[in-house]
Amino acid sequence: MQGTGYWYRDKLLYEIKGSHIDCVIDQPDTFFTTRQDIVDIYKQYNEPLGFEGKARKELIIKATTHGWIRLRRYLRPSYWSIQCDCLQKRRHELYKLVEYLILKMKTMKTDDEVVFSDFNNGESMRYRFSEGGVEKFLGEESVRGEELINSSDLFYE
Repeated sequence: MQGTGYWYRDKLLYEIKGSHIDCVIDQPDTFFTTRQDIVDIYKQYNEPLGFEGKARKELIIKATTHGWIRLRRYLRPSYWSIQCDCLQKRRHELYKLVEYLILKMKTMKTDDEVVFSDFNNGESMRYRFSEGGVEKFLGEESVRGEELINSSDLFYE
């Protein structure tokens, strides 16, 4: 069961009303693609436009290669899925984003379970509720660093 979803890039956080792929289809320029590219990718997989299959996965991956980070809160089971192009490259940015979701938006709790996924090399990091959840991620020395997200600069739409 799905809960809230977001797209994030360059200090902008967009709440998704519906699916992430619908957002890409509705605003192709924002995600560095064109309507025709989207249609062609769906045709390549013989899937109807908006279907959540192989074409969707390709388009989501394409968006992340341009710096977009996909977030979704799932309700049953309860966890956050955060997907990006490269976890190592985005680690500090993910730290500040998670911190913002907890401290400013209050949509994430420190004990929430979170799964970070990397499309470039298939790396995944899971922080289970039973092991401290996202607080364990925030406590890791390797994710702390310079202030990459200034909450006053972050726009929430």
